[in-house]
Amino acid sequence: MSKQVLAANLPTLAEFLHKELRERILDGSLPGGSQLAQVDLAEQYGVSRTPIRETLARLDREGLVELRPRRGYIVATIEIAQIEEVCELRRFIEERASHIATLRRTDEDIAALEKILLVLDENRPATVGEFSSWARANREFHVRLIVTSKREFFVRIAETLYNTVERFIRLEGAVLERLDAEIDQAQAEHIKIFAAFSKGDADQVSTLIRAHCDHTRDRLIKSLRQRGGSNSPWAE
Repeated sequence: MSKQVLAANLPTLAEFLHKELRERILDGSLPGGSQLAQVDLAEQYGVSRTPIRETLARLDREGLVELRPRRGYIVATIEIAQIEEVCELRRFIEERASHIATLRRTDEDIAALEKILLVLDENRPATVGEFSSWARANREFHVRLIVTSKREFFVRIAETLYNTVERFIRLEGAVLERLDAEIDQAQAEHIKIFAAFSKGDADQVSTLIRAHCDHTRDRLIKSLRQRGGSNSPWAE
């Protein structure tokens, strides 16, 4: 492989910092309310404050951090009660976008979604410590479905909502006692969604997506309330 090809495949500093900090927020290493001092982050990663500032601004646009007066950037917090609203918005966006996507799908789209479905099936976490990888693939499945709709604003909004939902899903995975049962249910629903998508049954895809989003909402709220309500690590 040539040096030019290798260089092209290497992430830029901005991409590396974004991926690193985003992952730390999603996996709970940086819980809600954590201070994100630019000076400290620059020293930690051995870079200037400029790429740190740019990364934090990007994370702010994605809904993962907030700029607070006199405090600077902090990891965005969310009360458990808000998860109902977030999941409701997600259901609305994904239900509509998946209907459009099913009507617009190509053989390439079907193959791409099936590939992600196989990744989910073949990479089931054996322990709660491996759950984050499965959660990332789960997100990819839903994003790829919406991307097929070719509705740019739907995709943008959905990805912002997923940032919030994924944080809760990962928290649940970190403490869930019946991980296998929950993954079995989610994957069974994914399989039904894909089957309807591949057949071109847009109405059925919408119905299944709606139920899937509702199941996710109900499960997360129940799990999080059992583990301390608004005292969740995601809340201030």
